[in-house]
Amino acid sequence: MTTLHMRHSIVALLVLAWPAPQAPAPMRQSGAVAIRDATIVTGTSGLPVSHGTILIRGRTIEAVGSMQGIQIPPDAQVIDGRGRFVVPGLIDTHVHIAADIGTPRLELMLGYELANGVTGIRDASGMGRERDLCALRDRIDKDELVAPRLYVSGSATPQNLERYHAADWADLLRQLHDIGVDGIKLRNLTRAQAGTVIHLSRTLGLPPYGHTYGPGFNLDNFSLEALDAGVAGIMHVSGAGPASTLKPRQLLAVDWQRTWLGLYQQWLDATDAELQRLLEALLAHHAWLEPTLATESVFLYADRYRRRQETRWLWTPFDKVLAGFPTFVGTDLELARQGLKKAQAFTARFHAAGGLVLAGTDNMPWPGGLAEEVRLLVDAGLTPLAALQAATVNPAQALGWEKRTGTIGVGLDADLLILDADPLRDIRNLTRILTVVRAGHVLDRAALDRMLR
Repeated sequence: MTTLHMRHSIVALLVLAWPAPQAPAPMRQSGAVAIRDATIVTGTSGLPVSHGTILIRGRTIEAVGSMQGIQIPPDAQVIDGRGRFVVPGLIDTHVHIAADIGTPRLELMLGYELANGVTGIRDASGMGRERDLCALRDRIDKDELVAPRLYVSGSATPQNLERYHAADWADLLRQLHDIGVDGIKLRNLTRAQAGTVIHLSRTLGLPPYGHTYGPGFNLDNFSLEALDAGVAGIMHVSGAGPASTLKPRQLLAVDWQRTWLGLYQQWLDATDAELQRLLEALLAHHAWLEPTLATESVFLYADRYRRRQETRWLWTPFDKVLAGFPTFVGTDLELARQGLKKAQAFTARFHAAGGLVLAGTDNMPWPGGLAEEVRLLVDAGLTPLAALQAATVNPAQALGWEKRTGTIGVGLDADLLILDADPLRDIRNLTRILTVVRAGHVLDRAALDRMLR
């Protein structure tokens, strides 16, 4: 099994391991809903609003501001916000739900994301199910299903060429465009194929993004060429290590595990000039970076995650999930960890230079685990606010949703989380969810607990 196929087999295993929570029991008031006397973190760079009120009517935010300045209608449902913090709903830019289209798991999985505060997702691999995913997206947009807002990726892969019986890449992308996908995900492509797909996607008005390294046992990193060609963003910082040569080392890993270890060596052995060249290319082309740090951390620090209570949400035992990952030991493990730390440092450097960082999980390390990805961004060096923005306003901008969600503002959809502790003081408080509001539908703690059970 190739390195790349191994990564996505693990994702599929984790998806199938998700529990079956009870369906949500959302409530949307016929009148207004008011969240009164809360601290409001709007998601912008401005200061939080103390003793603020948010007035929601239908699916839309009607007013935001100090509670003295907002008149609450007498028939409104009032949610007491004293001592609580309101933040925008989270957006996970890298999930995989296509495999569950047409099964009872799908709606439950979407509800599980909501229960963990995720109000928007990008499916990152259509797998030939793009038409079904677009239909699901439209159902959600029409409010026929209470679920996270959905962005559909069309898969530009050799496998999808076969699934769609496409004559060539142009034929495949035309078919995906006509189906109505929102963007094109690159995966399992050679350098030349990626260049062709990026050009064709841009011609069709579809943003291209994804893996910028070669398929299988191939450490060919073509990030710079992909950026020059017009790629909108890079997924998996582990595959973007810019080192052109690797230092000779005595390694214990063999076969595909040695290949995976090479991804970290490409960060560890990168020169300052190579790092700067990649940074400047990302910035010059206004490309975003989605590092998926949790995907790497879950097996490099397995003991740390094994003890986490969230692993109880998995049907498949945690160690069985890890069976598909490399089992680095000794100096190999330390080498991989050092490489990941350098990739994390680059992510923080990219943010500090004005780059757009997106939070995506690749379905790791457990169901609805976006808060862990955000925590790892803080661990990398981002401030809690910047890390929160990587899961709210930044994804909204990258996905073209900024006029609908991503911040708390008048005229936007009411996609909100009510927390019982301040996430700007400690980003781990992002998991302390009391209420989720999705497009005006209110999910209180009792409903969330039923879903998580």
